[in-house]
Amino acid sequence: MAVTRSAKRRPENEATAPPTRPVVPKTADGHHIIVQGRRWRATDPLIPRDALADLKHHLGKSRSALGRKGMMSRTDEAQARKGVALAKLGLGERGKPEWWNDTASGRKARWEKALEELRRMRAPVDDGTVTCLNKSDTKPQHHQTPTAMAHRNAEDELRPGETETQAQTPVVQTVLRPIAPPAALGLAGFASSTWIMSSYLAQWWGTDSSPTLFFPFVGLFGGLAQFIAGIYGFSACDTLVTVINTMWGSFWMSIGILYAFVAAGLIESHSSRTHFPELASWFVILTIFTWSCALAALARDVVLSAALIFLAIGSTIACSLFGHNGGESTTSGSGDGLEGGVTRAMTAASYFWMLAALLGWWRVTAFLVEEAFGPAHFITKLFPVGPTMMAKRAPHAVPGQGEPGVKRGMSKSVPV
Repeated sequence: MAVTRSAKRRPENEATAPPTRPVVPKTADGHHIIVQGRRWRATDPLIPRDALADLKHHLGKSRSALGRKGMMSRTDEAQARKGVALAKLGLGERGKPEWWNDTASGRKARWEKALEELRRMRAPVDDGTVTCLNKSDTKPQHHQTPTAMAHRNAEDELRPGETETQAQTPVVQTVLRPIAPPAALGLAGFASSTWIMSSYLAQWWGTDSSPTLFFPFVGLFGGLAQFIAGIYGFSACDTLVTVINTMWGSFWMSIGILYAFVAAGLIESHSSRTHFPELASWFVILTIFTWSCALAALARDVVLSAALIFLAIGSTIACSLFGHNGGESTTSGSGDGLEGGVTRAMTAASYFWMLAALLGWWRVTAFLVEEAFGPAHFITKLFPVGPTMMAKRAPHAVPGQGEPGVKRGMSKSVPV
């Protein structure tokens, strides 16, 4: 015969007891707590809840910043240490033990003064920004609190009648991954492809079959690599790189696909120096957005803005592909003669593009030597870029803009 035990069911209206933590013992006078045989100064028990929360917030933020000191400048590290000292002074855990035998007004003056000083100073983590090193191999460091401090903080955070869950403050951590400026790769691909194609359009070299041979390189480096650099502009919070490099990278990949179709015999060959309205419609869009990017680049430096201005001028002239040359020709896919206004206009556009390519090379070289030698080295000074006053005054990290602390694709160096 089986015996069934009936389990006692808890009434539905019975409250569940909150989880409890072991009580950290205190000394008889209540001035210290004892953790693993060591005595630690206890927090002033008479601090109001709001003030206590503010002080603990500043203390936690400053401790968290010190845990990332390998990614901070010395100034920010000193500021974080000052934040820890001020918070602990306000809590009564440092300095003279005034709250032991002090009046209520004296204790209030102490923590109010500490709070005022903490709010006045700009703690490096209060605005959510961290200045990253300009190295791709920088790894975030994690701060581990000793066991004694963990017990002590838990004892201080729990107030009478408060559960552990209610006392916890949400902690948000941002893990940053420093990257190289994507503008360097984008400009390198742009300068290479633009120089090859513009020198060919200027009839410096080559034959009608030359594009079939040089466009694999142009399509990969000037197209795909430049497009990838533009995509990385999102991570670098660089809108200019995102727009200009993805747009021109797409253009060069598209031209490469067209020449691949020509080589495969899928479409008929067409000269780029005669009436070509389909390609001219591409240049209308390229011209509009290149002028927009050139306008935005005026806030950065002279070299970059000049490169985009020359690129925009050449693209504007290239819209002449809507026109017709005089005379008929059997050597042109459109039937236009290879001598006329469109041919001369494309030759003029190619020279503006070559100037843009040279300035793009100059800007890429400035990126490389500045990272290799530093901004103060004489080799870096051989490649000036002419930063504007707005770029010089710009902060290294803009709080609240995209991912906080991510280095933008600009020439401004980050102090270490």
